[in-house]
Amino acid sequence: MTAKNDIGPTQSIGSAPSAASYGVNAPRGADLPGSESLRPGMQLNGVYEIDALLARGGMGEVYKGHSIQTGDLVAIKVIRADLAENEVAIALFRNEASKLHRLHNEAIIRYFVFSVDPALQRTYLAMEFVEGEPLSQMLRRAPLPPEAVRRLACRVALGLHAAHKRDIIHRDVSSDNIVIQNNDVEEAKIIDFGIARSTQAGTTLIDIGFAGKLNYVSPEQLGLYGGDVGARSDIYSLGLVLVEALRGAPVDMGGTQVEVIDKRKSVPSLDGVDPRLAPVIEKMLQPDPAARQQSMQEVAEDFARIVIEPPARDRAAPARGGAFRSPARAGARKPPITLVLAAGLAPVAIALIAAAYFWLAGPVQKRPETSPQADVVLQPPPEQPPLTAPPGSPPVTEPEAPNPPATPPGVVTRESVLRYVEGYAGATCFSILSAAATASSTRIEAIGAERSAFDELNAAFSRAMGFEADIKAILVPTAECAALDFYKAAKPAAALAPQVQIDTPFLRAGQALTGSIAGARDRKVEALLISDDGMIQNVTNALPTSRPRPFSLAVTRPRAGGQPQILMFVSSASPLAALKLGKPGKAAQILAAAEAEAAGRQEQLGVAMNYFYVTE
Repeated sequence: MTAKNDIGPTQSIGSAPSAASYGVNAPRGADLPGSESLRPGMQLNGVYEIDALLARGGMGEVYKGHSIQTGDLVAIKVIRADLAENEVAIALFRNEASKLHRLHNEAIIRYFVFSVDPALQRTYLAMEFVEGEPLSQMLRRAPLPPEAVRRLACRVALGLHAAHKRDIIHRDVSSDNIVIQNNDVEEAKIIDFGIARSTQAGTTLIDIGFAGKLNYVSPEQLGLYGGDVGARSDIYSLGLVLVEALRGAPVDMGGTQVEVIDKRKSVPSLDGVDPRLAPVIEKMLQPDPAARQQSMQEVAEDFARIVIEPPARDRAAPARGGAFRSPARAGARKPPITLVLAAGLAPVAIALIAAAYFWLAGPVQKRPETSPQADVVLQPPPEQPPLTAPPGSPPVTEPEAPNPPATPPGVVTRESVLRYVEGYAGATCFSILSAAATASSTRIEAIGAERSAFDELNAAFSRAMGFEADIKAILVPTAECAALDFYKAAKPAAALAPQVQIDTPFLRAGQALTGSIAGARDRKVEALLISDDGMIQNVTNALPTSRPRPFSLAVTRPRAGGQPQILMFVSSASPLAALKLGKPGKAAQILAAAEAEAAGRQEQLGVAMNYFYVTE
C-alpha cells in the first residue's frame, strides 16, 4: 500500500480498471453518503454514455464512459447527489473545469466538458481516460535506473511548467499522482489537479487551504519561509519524488509535529542517489524556496544537460523500454507510516496537527476480484457460548486474548474480514471507529494514543487476512485515554448509541462545531466535550429538542494547538448523576463515576464518539 489521501489510486474496484487509469484518486472501498450511482447506458446531455463505475470519492463518483458520437473513452466525474445544490461545491467543481480545460500539455491529464444533465440534475466533469500504472506502484517492484529518472524528471517538469505559466500550482505532486502509460516514463501523465491552486485567483480549485500528502509537501506549505506556496513548492515535491524513484522507497519526511518541521529545515539525505543527478535534486530540495531553481523550465534544462550512458548489458534494448529493466528487489519493505492531512486547513495549522493524523501503508497485495464494496459501521461481535468439555475429559482452558485465525487464501470473504475487525481488541487507549470492507480491500479508521497500537493492528490484520488494510489513524493525547476506554467499554451496546454526524472535523478558532444527532429516542442523551488536556464539559443544554437534532456547539481553542478534541454522546435509560456537571472536570474521574453508576443500576450505556480539530 502507498500513503494516500482518503481515496487512493492504486486499487482496482471489482473488475474495473485501476483508478489511476482515469487520472483521479479512488477509494479503497466505501459507499459514501449521498452518492447515488448512475447505471451503465445512462446518457449525459446526449453527449456521453456511462459504461461502468470506477470509483467513489469525497465529492462524488467517477465513471468510465464514452462519447456517443465518436466512441472515444472518457472519465466522467459526477458530483454527489447531496451536493447538487451546494453552491460552494458547484463553484469549486466549475473552477477546476475552467482552469484545466485550457491547460493543454501531453504530460497533463486533459479536462473536456463541465455541465449539468437536465434530466438527471447531476453536475459532471468529463476528462481524459488515461490507461496506466501509478509511479508509486511501479516503485514497489524496483527503483528506476538513473537514465529513466532523468527522462521522467524532464517530462514531469515541463508539464508542471505549462501549468505554472497559467498560474496553476499543483500542490500535490507525489508518486501517486504520476501515471506511467505503456511502461514508458516518456509517456508519464500528471493527474489529480483537483486540489491545485490558482495563484492568480488566490483560491484552491477544488478545496480551500492546505492540500497534498504531508510526506511530499514543501517547507512553505507548512508555514516555513513565509508560507508563500508557489511554483517552487512543486519543485521541492518533485525532488522528493525523484529520490523515491532512484531508491524505490519514499523519503521519510514524516514523524511527530516537531520532526516534520525539522526535516524540512535541511536537505534530506541523498544517500543512494546517483551522483550525476544528485546536484540537481539537492538544489530542488533546498529548504529556502529562493535557493531552489527559479522555475520548472530550469529544472528540465538542468536534467537535460546530464548525460547518462546505459549499462553495457542494456544498450541493445530500446531506450524507451529501459526504464523498467531493474530486477525486483528481494523481500518486502517494512510498511512506511506516512502522515496525511485532509484539505481545508491553513498551512500554519498543518504544522500543528501533523502528528495527529496519518495512514499506515505498505505494499499492495493482489487479491481475487470480488463483489462491489460496501461501507460498514462496526457492530459488536456476537456473543460466543462458553467452552465446555465432554464428561470425563480434562477441562477446556480458554486461550488468552485470542485472535481470529488466519483465513486461507481464496476463502477470505467480506464477512470474515468484518468479523475479524469487529472482534479485534487491541491495546488500552485504542479503539476501532469504523471499517469498510470487501474480501480484497479494507479501510479501517482507528483512534489511540500510541503509534505502536496501530502498528500492531496493521501486522495482526495482515497475518490473519493475507493482505494489508488501509488504516486511517487518529493520534490523541494521553489525557483523552479515559474517553477512549469509556467508549470502548460501551461498544457491545453499540445499538443503544445515538447516530451522530459532524459537518467537518476541522474548525478554525471561533467557528462552531455543527452536525446532527438521531436515534436513541426513548433514552436520555448527554452531550460531552473532552478537550486535549483531559477536561470534560457537559454541553447538553445546547442541543435542540427536535428530532433529528441539528446542533451547533461553541468550542474553545485547545491548550496545545492541533490536538484532536472529542465530542461524545452518552445515552442511558434514565439520567446519570455523574454526568450532571456544573463546571468542567477531569474526564478520567467523571467517566469512571458514570460507568460505576450504570453498573450499580445494571444498565448498559450507549456511547457515540467523534473527533475534531480546532486550528488558528
